[in-house]
Amino acid sequence: MLCVLYDFITLRYINLVSMKKTITIFASIILLLSCENKSTQQQLIVDDSLQENQAKQTIITEITPLSEVNSIISTIPSANQITATIKASGAPFSALTLNNPLNAQSYTTNFRKAINLGIYGTDLGYIGTYEQDDLLTEHLKVIYDLASDLDIAQFISRERVEKIRESGKLTDSIFPLTGAVFAKMDAHLRENERYNTSLLLIVGSWLEAVHIAATVTYNSQFNNETLNAKIGEQKLILEQFIKLLNNFQTEPLFGQLIDDLTQLKLLYDGVDLDEEILMKAMTDTTGKYINTRYTEITDTQLAKITIKLNEIRHSIIEPS
Repeated sequence: MLCVLYDFITLRYINLVSMKKTITIFASIILLLSCENKSTQQQLIVDDSLQENQAKQTIITEITPLSEVNSIISTIPSANQITATIKASGAPFSALTLNNPLNAQSYTTNFRKAINLGIYGTDLGYIGTYEQDDLLTEHLKVIYDLASDLDIAQFISRERVEKIRESGKLTDSIFPLTGAVFAKMDAHLRENERYNTSLLLIVGSWLEAVHIAATVTYNSQFNNETLNAKIGEQKLILEQFIKLLNNFQTEPLFGQLIDDLTQLKLLYDGVDLDEEILMKAMTDTTGKYINTRYTEITDTQLAKITIKLNEIRHSIIEPS
């Protein structure tokens, strides 16, 4: 959550808050830094050992009780909202930001199936938003197969999926498929206390949406303040995710995900965000805060965050 996925909060939140080959992180770094001069590139070199030590000092040990997960998730922006913001900004579609459907064949654990289902869901929303019908069929099949493996495919209409696959195009809006359907999946998972799978679905969706937004906006020929602000405000969401994920830190693969998001949070710590104004804007119905600036993110911060997002995502989507 393109893209994608869940519509957990109202559309007013949108005002705040592509493929034949999967790009490697090295290609991403080259793409992101290609327009930077040598001195800027040197400024972006991260001392890995120093960053690791700093991260250890900023580890979030607090755990958000699973009993509070519903209220926390309701504050997380849906991927559809983020991808709609990308489209509204005028940013061009980029197939290079998508996860290759062929990668799904190697996802054998429920962890990788769940988090990549979220990623593919956002990709589907992104594809649909830009009406890239030629990319629909493969993503639909992967989503249905992964959902089946996780025993949540009952919420996907096979008749509707087949209709889309046969026509090769969307018969109506993509949002009912990437929004309401995934919301039902998530609700079912939580009702059955499958909180770990639910959380991975949301994290994957969110991560892919922010990855697409960051990759698109960090381009010298397309630098959009709205998208920059959207990326900056994810600082608040990160901490919430880590606190929820801490419930499962002893489960396989969760520890690495928590460590990765902690590294990302370290980079977000320098982003100037007025949380009070942001919270007011999130609940504002008068339009008073619609043009209010509540976050400041520099080009250097954006570059580092974008690179880290690519690193994390690559480790998740790469074939095993």
